[in-house]
Amino acid sequence: MKISSLLFNVTLTRCINFIVNKYTSPSDFIILTSDRTDVDAPVARIDFRKRKITDIESKSKPTFFIVENMNDSDIFSYWATVTRFPRMFFHPRARYLFIEEDFSPFYLRLPSRFNVFNSIFLNAKTGNIYTSFPFMNTNRKLRRNNAVHRIGKCDETSLLHDNLYPSKLPKDWQNQAMRIIYMSSDIYTSCVNCTRPGIEIEIITLILNHLKIFYHFYESKYNYENELLIQHSGYDFFIGTALSENTNLLEYTRSYVDDYMSWFVPMPKKLERWRYILLVFSPTTWILGHPFLPVLDRKLQHLIEFGITDKIIEKYDVPPWELPTLEPIQSLKMEHMVAPFIILGVGILMSLLAFCFEMRQFISFNPKVWFS
Repeated sequence: MKISSLLFNVTLTRCINFIVNKYTSPSDFIILTSDRTDVDAPVARIDFRKRKITDIESKSKPTFFIVENMNDSDIFSYWATVTRFPRMFFHPRARYLFIEEDFSPFYLRLPSRFNVFNSIFLNAKTGNIYTSFPFMNTNRKLRRNNAVHRIGKCDETSLLHDNLYPSKLPKDWQNQAMRIIYMSSDIYTSCVNCTRPGIEIEIITLILNHLKIFYHFYESKYNYENELLIQHSGYDFFIGTALSENTNLLEYTRSYVDDYMSWFVPMPKKLERWRYILLVFSPTTWILGHPFLPVLDRKLQHLIEFGITDKIIEKYDVPPWELPTLEPIQSLKMEHMVAPFIILGVGILMSLLAFCFEMRQFISFNPKVWFS
C-alpha cells in the first residue's frame, strides 16, 4: 500500500523530524528508504530492492532506519541478510521508524522475529505511534493481541516527554543477571564448560549476548517430568527434556517468551545397538561403494580363472616364479557389471525397507508432537 499525500503534511513531517532529532546524534548513520520524505538530518537514501549490502553498512553500522511501506522496501530481505552476519552489519542498538498508512498485527510483531526490538510504527493516516513488546508476562493460552501498544500521537504535547523507545525486556530482567538452569541427558548433551555445549545452550547464549544481557548457568541433577518444573526455584529459563503430561510440550518456568518466538523439538528415541547392522544397508554405503564393485567382480573372475595354479604346481612341480602372471584388468564388459548392479539393487531395496521401518518406529513413538 502506497503512502498518500497525507504523509507529507506539516504535522507528520514535523513529527518525523522531531523523532529523528531526539533519538539521533550528528555521528549516527541514518538510512532512509524513500525519495519523497525530507528529514532535517544527513541521511543515506537506500533502496533495498535494487542493491545488495556493501561495505558502507559493514563499516558504519547504521543506527537509525526510516522505512516507508514495509512490503515495498524489502526490509525483510535486509534483516535476513544482516542476521546471518550480525557482527558485520547489524548494530544491536539500532532504532527503526516504520511509516505506513495502516499496520496489521502481523507486521507489528514481525520485527521481533529478526531480533529487532527498538522499533516504533507511525500511522500516516491517524498519526498514532505504536510499538510491540515481544516479551509479555501473560498467560500463554491467551491471545497475543495485547503485545502491541499505542505509546503516543504526533499532535500531542506529551510526545515531548514520552519515551518512544522503551525497554522491551521484562522488569525482572533489567539491571540483573538472568538465572538459567539446564539439565544434561543421554540424547542432548548440555554442558556449559564443554567444547560443544549443545545447541540449546549455544542458541540462548547468542541471543543474550546480542541483547547485552548478563546471565548465569546452573546445572540441575534432577529429572523433572511433572507439572511443577521448578516453579519455586527462582530461575528465568529452563533448558532440558522436561515434558508436560497434559500438553506434551516443553513448559516454561515463566511465560515471558511469546508463542511465535518459541520452537519445540520432539524427544528423540535412543537407537538400540542391534539396529546398527541396518547402517550397512544405508543408501550412503551403497552409493559410495558401487563404483568399486565392477573392479572387484573382474578381479574375482581372474582369480577364479587362474585357480588351477595349485594343481599345476602339484602335477608338474613348477616353481611359483615360473607360473604365468595374471594379465592386467582390461576393459570391462557388460556381463561383468550385471552381478554388481544386481547386488546394488538389492542393497537399495534393503535400504528403503530399513528407512521405512525406522520412520514408522520414530513417528509412532510420539504422534502428538508431530500431528498436534
